[in-house]
Amino acid sequence: MMLGSPGYIMKINNIIIALLAFSLAAKGQGIILNAGDSYTYEFSNLPDYNTTQYVFLGAQAAFSLDPSSLSPGYQMRFEVFENSVSDTPLFSSICSASNQFVGADLPGDMLDLQGVVRFTMLAGSARVAWFDLAVFKPLQTGGSDVYFQQVVPTPEPSVIALVTIGALSIRLSRHGRFGHAA
Repeated sequence: MMLGSPGYIMKINNIIIALLAFSLAAKGQGIILNAGDSYTYEFSNLPDYNTTQYVFLGAQAAFSLDPSSLSPGYQMRFEVFENSVSDTPLFSSICSASNQFVGADLPGDMLDLQGVVRFTMLAGSARVAWFDLAVFKPLQTGGSDVYFQQVVPTPEPSVIALVTIGALSIRLSRHGRFGHAA
């Protein structure tokens, strides 16, 4: 392919679109919640991770907030449910500057490896960088099977971003150059 040929320009345009898409996805390293926002994560299975010599029965959930994203006076409710958000939470607490917990122990719960985690921003803003879900099932021979998953929440792309990328893709696929028919 020669420099400046329609095929060459089409490849360059496609690379630019891919880079734009990847740059939009890279901004999704965690999710920013503002007052009134919530993020819900439902899981129906956790992958088998390891076996440990320690016996623990139940679940653990832990999360990380980006310290640089915390606004003054932030308050975030963290909840864990067995089946759905319409159930009574197994765990619920408010994380704030004065109560900086980062997780929950749920002895005897979630042994079916499914549940729901919800973050609700009550005041201020914060970025949830990641959260871990772990369930421990005791073995007959001692110790526990560990089922574990780390989740990096990513925001849904905005409608405007999706429409813009779609329109650019259609335009560039029909034209070898901007404004010139192939």
